[in-house]
Amino acid sequence: MTGGRPPCLPLQAAESSPSRVASRMLSRSVSAMAAKNPKSIRPGPDGSSMPGSGPTSISRLTGRPRGGMDQLSPISDQGPAAYDPSMNAPVILKAAATLTAPALVLRPWCAEDVAALVEVYRDPELRHRTNSRMESEDDGLRWVRAQEQGWAAGDRFAFAVLETALDAAPLRLVGNVVIKEVASGKPSAEVGYWTAAQARGRGVARRALNTLTAWSFDAFQADGLECLELLHQVDNLASCRVAEKNGYQFDRILPSAPPSYPLDGHLHIRRADA
Repeated sequence: MTGGRPPCLPLQAAESSPSRVASRMLSRSVSAMAAKNPKSIRPGPDGSSMPGSGPTSISRLTGRPRGGMDQLSPISDQGPAAYDPSMNAPVILKAAATLTAPALVLRPWCAEDVAALVEVYRDPELRHRTNSRMESEDDGLRWVRAQEQGWAAGDRFAFAVLETALDAAPLRLVGNVVIKEVASGKPSAEVGYWTAAQARGRGVARRALNTLTAWSFDAFQADGLECLELLHQVDNLASCRVAEKNGYQFDRILPSAPPSYPLDGHLHIRRADA
């Protein structure tokens, strides 16, 4: 494992081609506990009344959600998309442009994103739906450092979702996607996401989740990953649609746990062989 954090580098190439992870991830006791006790999942305020407006997954252990945009630091495509924990190199992923939407670039969060992150969190809906508070750049920096620590530990991989522009304007931060509770030999992991207010309704969550899903299986299936879980509250119809469009099939309803989690939750599962 590397103790370094993935840097922000200049954007150079277009699309990343996935490859398999080069070394196995270390098991962690917390992940092992979660794998042995799937009933410990609890629904919670997952935060996306609109596609990806907040985190869509909930911790198996705690029941808590895990889970502008003007100028951001430029980034670089390092080639293979799969994460090699023995190297201090960022993973860069890309979702191609569509007829109606520009391309998306996914890369690890870094300190240069803090100002844009704090600006995104001025959105009342996002603030309402998430546990994270971004009142200041200090708050934003702490959050970014936590994401960097996840990469260094090899158990949580969060990506800033950036939108390209046809007029060569700077990339804009439009969302976040994450795979978490990853461990060697553990058959499941969780995914989550949120989308910035000004980017909702353009398929950002769907496309970013699709890109993350493909990379996750390619990077970790050889290490034992068999399925990805996505959770949201029952009133979050938009997240249901995003899940289904990405092949995350409805599995079951998870009971509420008031007062913190007043509504039941949906568990969606995407299997590697789907």
